[in-house]
Amino acid sequence: MAHTWHLALGLGLLGAAITTGCVVTTDDSPNSGFSGEAGEGATGGSGGSGGASGGKGGASGGTSGKGGTGGGTAGKGGSGGSGGTTGGTSGSGGDAGAGADGGTGGATGGTGGTGGDGGTGGDLPTPDETVPECDPASGELENTPYPGCAPEDPSAPTSCEECIQRSCCDESIACYSFAPGNVCGWGGPSEGDYSGAGEIGCYVQCLSDYVADMGLCDADGRDLCTGMCQTTMCGDILGNRTSDLAGCLHVNCSEECFDAATCD
Repeated sequence: MAHTWHLALGLGLLGAAITTGCVVTTDDSPNSGFSGEAGEGATGGSGGSGGASGGKGGASGGTSGKGGTGGGTAGKGGSGGSGGTTGGTSGSGGDAGAGADGGTGGATGGTGGTGGDGGTGGDLPTPDETVPECDPASGELENTPYPGCAPEDPSAPTSCEECIQRSCCDESIACYSFAPGNVCGWGGPSEGDYSGAGEIGCYVQCLSDYVADMGLCDADGRDLCTGMCQTTMCGDILGNRTSDLAGCLHVNCSEECFDAATCD
């Protein structure tokens, strides 16, 4: 009887030891980690798929979740692998979601507005810049060339203006130079019928009137108008640029500007 009791006691203790030594696992794979959570999509595209399954226990943690494909928020890292002898290393953070191809740039910029018709090709002088200054005793007056030789009113040019533009443009640009004003374009008599038009304006109108009265353009007419059109403060002589432009008109624009077949 005592032998039977001792045998039963020994079997009981052995069973208890076996029971306490067993560990029951409930995972399908004893070493699998939790899968990473899906990346959170932003406005670009849908969020990425969740991370791959966790690393095997004792090895690496769960693979980080993949970011959204449309520029979404970075996917959250997978949870650390569970189980294993020493426990899996926790999953690293998910890579930032790869942005979708950038949206096409804004609409093509509108075609640049067509510039207005060019005026005379540059800034026109201010009144202060046209105040005339006499030619120096030697050489030429240093100033700014006028920006072009177009007619004053391009929609209704005179035949003289068109001829000047065609045949005497350089002389005209020099005549109306400014800062300070050249007497050719900005000087002339301060009073009388031909004042206010510069020396060259005075000369053209004066010689045209002479031709209308005399029926020809000759030396007498030229001398008369030269004396009438000088800039008062500069003495008894026309400016250098006035003489240059007048000479060009005599040769190239006599009929258009003086209504004379020739002006020799």
